[in-house]
Amino acid sequence: TRGELKRLQRDLGITTLYVTHDQTEAMTLGDRIALLRDGRVVQTGTPEDLYERPETPFAASFIGQTPMNLVSAPVLEEGKDLVLGLGGNRLILPPGPARKVKTLGVGTLLFGIRPEHIRIATGISETPVTGTVETMENLGRETLLQVRVGDRTLSVLTEDKSIGEGNAVALDIPLEKAHFFKEGRDR
Repeated sequence: TRGELKRLQRDLGITTLYVTHDQTEAMTLGDRIALLRDGRVVQTGTPEDLYERPETPFAASFIGQTPMNLVSAPVLEEGKDLVLGLGGNRLILPPGPARKVKTLGVGTLLFGIRPEHIRIATGISETPVTGTVETMENLGRETLLQVRVGDRTLSVLTEDKSIGEGNAVALDIPLEKAHFFKEGRDR
């Protein structure tokens, strides 16, 4: 098992190069990971680096139990603010993501957010986005929802079992956890 392999590696104190196509194995066994695509290194770093700070859309969608949402969306300057357009909603970017967008340039970008970071809004939200649940996948403790937001679909991982297909939902999208990429940049 993975646990036995990790224990053996630690007990022997040896450097190990482990090759796998299973990202869960890589994330749980590796101290450092080299993510390859078509024989080329896409990104290197700790498991946390690859999960929290993916450098390409490929890395963003490959790492994580459920793939990161990646949707094409406009980011525009409005006065001193940068505003993300998402399914008819206008969301003002906080300072961290705004700095990243400024390095990429405003315009149409790939907006990324992990399904586990999106919450079903139960009260007043700073980033209210409304949508309709298209499909549900019961994963045991959690449910993976596909929520239609305008002309886009977002995956949302939730423990809320009361939501059904066809239900209207309000989503709380924590923009400080957002990722932005230039469209077409995959290496």
